[in-house]
Amino acid sequence: MNALLRCAVFALSAASAAAQQVDFEADVLPILQTRCFDCHRGEHTDRNGRVRKPKGGLRLDGRAWIERGGAEGRVLAPGNARQSPLYTRTVLPADHDERMPANGTPLTAEQTEILRRWIDGGADFGKWIGESGPAATDAEPAPAGTAPASARTLDLARLAEGLAPLPPETVARAAGDKAKVTPLWHGSPLLRVEFAGEEDHVGDAEIAALAPLREHVAVLVLARTKVTDRACAQIARMPRLVRLDLRETAVGDAGVAQLSALPELRALNLFATEVSDASRAAFLAMPKLAELRLWQSKATAALVEELRKARPQLDVALGPALPEPAAPGEGQRGRRRGR
Repeated sequence: MNALLRCAVFALSAASAAAQQVDFEADVLPILQTRCFDCHRGEHTDRNGRVRKPKGGLRLDGRAWIERGGAEGRVLAPGNARQSPLYTRTVLPADHDERMPANGTPLTAEQTEILRRWIDGGADFGKWIGESGPAATDAEPAPAGTAPASARTLDLARLAEGLAPLPPETVARAAGDKAKVTPLWHGSPLLRVEFAGEEDHVGDAEIAALAPLREHVAVLVLARTKVTDRACAQIARMPRLVRLDLRETAVGDAGVAQLSALPELRALNLFATEVSDASRAAFLAMPKLAELRLWQSKATAALVEELRKARPQLDVALGPALPEPAAPGEGQRGRRRGR
């Protein structure tokens, strides 16, 4: 009887495992084709004769392209959906600025579950290759240390010179159970840190825990977290930080004053924060600041005008940047808040 019971349990376990397996071409590829390819495929001409390039430098129409990622780094961490933006950005709230797909309705719960199971199961593409990949006709990812060739990422490559990647255990300890930490591109020592899905549980203590990563952080997304001005003291010690997103946080002028010490900061999003005109001097002290978002903060139009006169090359906005209208028949992109 025990032998029969063991056989029955084994058979049920095998059947359950088979039911959990996800076939890329049968289950995942149709989701990418119908919901992602419109924005994330090779350069092409649309029905209106416009040349369209893959948004964010990210292509999803070939295995090698998916493995390479986009301008902001890799999107796939096989075996770990929680560290894969290809999955995490699909489960953000529908009104979140970084939720994907950006056009139309969010993916269904069934579709996001398929993506999660596929990635957690190792992200096996099977025999699928799709469009040939960058600088090769096979599915190998870009070699370690190779950045995507664009002006922005070439600038990031300069920042990465002489910087060795951190040991995985160091990154894991600093990330804890809330942060998502990914390299900006395959083999890059520069890191993107975000807390998608954990915003309500992230405060100044979590930012202090990132101290071992401070030399390597290039992109830091803290939108909708509970951070305050105290966290800015830690952020100001990140010498390679290029993009900082503090949307809808309690950060104010005291915090911005500390951020003025950041030597490489190019983009700062302060949508719906406590920042006011008192931060004028701090903004002007940021040597490489090129993009500033102040919509729904306490800053006034007078400050924006002053900044534009003092720094003509600074893209500063006090209102939302609306998307280009979609062509007839295309999905309508909603307004992207604080962009």
